[in-house]
Amino acid sequence: MMLVIGIAFMLADAFAHDALQKLTRFAHPLASYGLLLALLALGILQVDKMLSIIFDKNITQDVVYGIFILALSIGSLAVCGRDNGSLRSIAYAAFSFEVLYLAFSTVDSIIGTSGFFLTTGVLVLLLAAFVRRMESRFGRKR
Repeated sequence: MMLVIGIAFMLADAFAHDALQKLTRFAHPLASYGLLLALLALGILQVDKMLSIIFDKNITQDVVYGIFILALSIGSLAVCGRDNGSLRSIAYAAFSFEVLYLAFSTVDSIIGTSGFFLTTGVLVLLLAAFVRRMESRFGRKR
């Protein structure tokens, strides 16, 4: 329920910003709070699943929730991050923390560690290119 409400707040800001601004006068914070609410819901699900399967060593559900959090962060940037600096900061922080969390929860051996560093290097390179492209796009449309 929290996830649906959070996404609804973000979509309301993205697609009906002017009407929402006239109605409430705080459309931008509403989108940021919606993102926080959705991330909190997914984080609670991820931690709950992690604690319930801690002795099983099966991290499939943990990774699936991680992918949802990463997709939510990127989607919120694409949909309503142009004029909302606080939402961008929250999305970048959530993306960074989730990548680190997934890396630490999936690394088990030396080969896994080297694969982690290779994957992390590629992800950081792609993230930097993505952020640069998004920031230039946000600056251009104002």
